[in-house]
Amino acid sequence: MSQDFFDSPIIVIPSPNDDVFLCIYYYDVDTQLFKIDLSKGSKALPNGSILSAIILASNCKVERVLKDDTNDWALAANALEQMSGGQFKRVSIPSLDLVVFHKYYSQKLLAASMHNFGDQGQYPGDAVIPSYIKQ
Repeated sequence: MSQDFFDSPIIVIPSPNDDVFLCIYYYDVDTQLFKIDLSKGSKALPNGSILSAIILASNCKVERVLKDDTNDWALAANALEQMSGGQFKRVSIPSLDLVVFHKYYSQKLLAASMHNFGDQGQYPGDAVIPSYIKQ
């Protein structure tokens, strides 16, 4: 996955399936959730998709978790909420503070963001989730 000043992976979380991981990724103004399946081969990413700009190369299947895949969003949020603060700091990408720019991932705020589908706008392929359904 690519990383630049504004976009970067935050944390990779294992799922109940040993071959599947969830990656929480900070994408400029919101948070994305990607599913990485080691048991499946890579496939061509659609041009113009978020993933085609982030995934440089892969030998396994990587897909963006859509908002209506609520089980994956809940799994990520619950995993964050169950981690100790020390564990979160050990396994997440370190915070960045350059005085004029501050990039910090609060475990509590990140879990709340996962419950709210990454605080995202509407992306192609997403189901429309009415704001009153979000937590």
